Amino acid sequence: MAIDGASGDGADALTLIPASNAARRVASPNVATTGNYDNVGGIVGYTSAAISDCVNHGTVTGSHDSYGGIVGYTKSTVSNCENNGAVTGRQWLGGIAGRSLSSITNCINNANVTATVDFVGGIVGASEGAERTISG
Repeated sequence: MAIDGASGDGADALTLIPASNAARRVASPNVATTGNYDNVGGIVGYTSAAISDCVNHGTVTGSHDSYGGIVGYTKSTVSNCENNGAVTGRQWLGGIAGRSLSSITNCINNANVTATVDFVGGIVGASEGAERTISG
């Protein structure tokens, strides 16, 4: 199954998570998330809510920025997550998060991350902000 052709920022395999909620114990099936927009993730594209105990098995691909196996762009914590799907895009790409403004703890990436420009990492492509930490 593939999810393709969504418009605008914040595309993902399951749903957009508002700040008042949190993604917990979510496992994506083998779903390929593709598109030509920013903020794409295997679980959620963009969020300011906490994400924990999630597993992604699908690929995340496109030609724009901020792609992650779990989340494309997050302003909150990501913990105890695992990515098993390849991530491919332009820049700000990570196995867990493409861009993060907060902490990432106890997360595992088991897949390739490939960028055509820069800012690419096995866990996070770009870690920004005053409260950023990567541990575990």
